[in-house]
Amino acid sequence: MSAASVLAARLRGAMTGAVSGGAALAAHGIGGGMVPTDSALVLLVAGCTAVGVTGARPAGRRMPVLVAQLGAGQMLGHLVLAMTSQHTHPIALTPAMLFSHLVFAVTVGITLGVAEHLARAALLSVRRWLVLLAHDIGTLPEPVRFAVSARNPAAPGGLLLSSGSGNRGPPVTTAVL
Repeated sequence: MSAASVLAARLRGAMTGAVSGGAALAAHGIGGGMVPTDSALVLLVAGCTAVGVTGARPAGRRMPVLVAQLGAGQMLGHLVLAMTSQHTHPIALTPAMLFSHLVFAVTVGITLGVAEHLARAALLSVRRWLVLLAHDIGTLPEPVRFAVSARNPAAPGGLLLSSGSGNRGPPVTTAVL
C-alpha cells in the first residue's frame, strides 16, 4: 500500500469509529434515553475506538465490510448506552430501529467510501506536485552574478558632501536659553 492509501485507510477508520459513536449517541437520545453518564461515554469511546481501529485495515475498504463495521459500531454503542443508563425502551431491537440503523450504515458507508477515494486521489495529487516541484527546484540554473563597484560615477558625491556648514541642530542662541 502506498503512503496515501495508508493515510486514507486511517482516516476511514477514524471516521468509522467517530460516526458509529455519534450515531449511537443520537439514536439513544431519539429513543428516549437519558443523558449518558461519564462511565457510559468512556465505554462508548473505547468501543468506537476499537471499531475505528478495525476499520483502518485494508479489508475495510470493501463496501459490505465498511457497512458491517458501521453497523457493529452502532450496535456496540446501543448496547453500552442501554446497559449503563436508564433507558425507557427495552434493550431488544425493534424492526424500525434496525431499519433506521441499516439505512444510516449504508448511507454513511457509501459516503465514507467516496470520501476515502477522494482523499487518496488528493493525497496522490499533492505527492505528485511535490515531486514535480522538488525536481524543478533542483534543476534551477545558477544565479547571475553582477559586479558592483564601490563608486558610482553617476552620483554627485562631491556636491553633496560640501553642501553643509556643519552638524545639523538648533541655532546657537536657542541652545543657550
